[in-house]
Amino acid sequence: MSYLRQIIAGLTTACAVAVAAAATAATPVVDAVRIEISSAVPDFLQIFDVQALELGSLDNVASAAEGASASAVSSGFGTSAGDAIDASVFSPYYSGSGDGLEKLTIQLGRIATLSSLSIRGRTDCCRARDFWNVSIFGAGDTLLFSGQLDARQAPGSVASVDFPAPPGGVPEPATWAMMILGFGAAGAAIRTRRRQPAAA
Repeated sequence: MSYLRQIIAGLTTACAVAVAAAATAATPVVDAVRIEISSAVPDFLQIFDVQALELGSLDNVASAAEGASASAVSSGFGTSAGDAIDASVFSPYYSGSGDGLEKLTIQLGRIATLSSLSIRGRTDCCRARDFWNVSIFGAGDTLLFSGQLDARQAPGSVASVDFPAPPGGVPEPATWAMMILGFGAAGAAIRTRRRQPAAA
């Protein structure tokens, strides 16, 4: 009987470890509609290009060519927010003030599951500004991703994050094996319990 309990305890521990590992894994970005970018340092927001690649097609759904639009709450001499999504290396978006409070909002060209997001900053000067807070939202302002991208020391002043593909509908073979072993162990425990003679 103690051997069976050890097996059940081992299976329980294995299941707990598998569940904990799944909880700490990166989250897929499914059905994204909007990206918001702000400066992570109290300085001007400057962006040469934003690319949000759609899973499967690898279309840049954050580009004007794919129907995306950009807007910014900006004051002062800032340039057009559309400059961040026009794929031009010569016309960056600059915020109007250096207080770090301004935000660039990009409405994606379509609802998309993203495989990656990259932002290219300045390479000629002011690389200390190439550090951004990024939030990606789904419909109904559901937060899908929030983090920081840092291109201050990156080659080409490009910072990016890759998103995992969403899980498929069919469990993996290891999941099936664990489930079958669990049912088998539970069945064996019940069967063993029934065979024990009643104490007098």
